[in-house]
Amino acid sequence: MYHKNLNLLVAMGIVAVSVVWTLLPYHMLWIGVILALPLVFGLPGYTLTQVLMYKQPLEPFHTLAFSLGLSLVIDILSGFILNLLPVGLQATSWVLFLGTLTAAFSLLAMYLRRGVQEAYTQSLRLRFTIRECMLFGLAIAVVILAVRYSAEGAVQQPHPGFTQLWLLSSNQPNNSCAVQLGIRSFEAAPVRYFVTVTMNGTQVNPKSFISLAPGQEWEKSVPIALKIVNGVRIEARLYRLDKPNTVYRTVSLTLFIHNLEQSSEGRVQRCEAS
Repeated sequence: MYHKNLNLLVAMGIVAVSVVWTLLPYHMLWIGVILALPLVFGLPGYTLTQVLMYKQPLEPFHTLAFSLGLSLVIDILSGFILNLLPVGLQATSWVLFLGTLTAAFSLLAMYLRRGVQEAYTQSLRLRFTIRECMLFGLAIAVVILAVRYSAEGAVQQPHPGFTQLWLLSSNQPNNSCAVQLGIRSFEAAPVRYFVTVTMNGTQVNPKSFISLAPGQEWEKSVPIALKIVNGVRIEARLYRLDKPNTVYRTVSLTLFIHNLEQSSEGRVQRCEAS
């Protein structure tokens, strides 16, 4: 029983090592790649092949071809499923999902293999023809070139710069309302901006001129002095000095100002954004 299922036990052992390695706080990248390759390109399809062909095992070359093809199909379907789940497409979620499938297929194959000792033992003899070896080598070369081309393309892909602009409500210690205006540059070079803030279409502050290098951040608190309770629309517009007539970024929020009880420091206001 042990020798008959040795290949499946090895598969589950690789899964266990991959899961433990992924959960470690610090790990070397190249070891993770070595552990991920069989889990992505081989083990799920191999164990599923053992489930489907438990009565009449395939020749080694056919098993290899089925394992690679089924693994790619499982990877694609797993990607769709993980993308719909809250965990998303992360290294840990991939390892746990593919590892769970591999372990489940292995246990199912062990259960189905009962009573097929002889047929399984005969299938272990390696018989590769020259043609099969050439085809397998060609397939491996195509996979390696495709992965390398994809990696180089991702590195060389141009990434245009951008700028973040945000506007948040802020209750001040002096019982007044304000909005927190912020800018963060992710541009490729230093950029000069100016920003305007309007309240119900009326500008409430002079233009603020800012110069930010890549990675720098700027924040400013803009007080909103109101004596009304109705909703007020606050809008901030960001411009680049090289294109002063074009709005580069815009953000808005609606403030509801609630006048509360009178205190020793004056009437208390509370701001709520929507």
